[in-house]
Amino acid sequence: MKDGKGDISSELKITKFVFNKLIHDLNNKFSVIMGNVDMLEEDLNENGKSDRKINEIKNAANNLEILLRLILLFKYELSQIDVSNLSNDDLNNLWFDFKDKHTQ
Repeated sequence: MKDGKGDISSELKITKFVFNKLIHDLNNKFSVIMGNVDMLEEDLNENGKSDRKINEIKNAANNLEILLRLILLFKYELSQIDVSNLSNDDLNNLWFDFKDKHTQ
């Protein structure tokens, strides 16, 4: 049986792995979405049409890209401080302060 420290270390390793995979996969999906939207927009423009829905999709995808970049930057900033004694509420407050600071 593992001691408490080993369990936390394993959990952190798993969490870090899952987080990195999630961000990587989300970024790949984002690239696919934006590539297809760009091609669709070109097709519509060649036909003399433009669609407001294309802009809505692009805006949503761009907001997703901003969120992904914020999460990565937040992860980096957290790695620079000792978070071992912070509660979930503390981390939530750090996230919202960070997000407000970087999205204004």
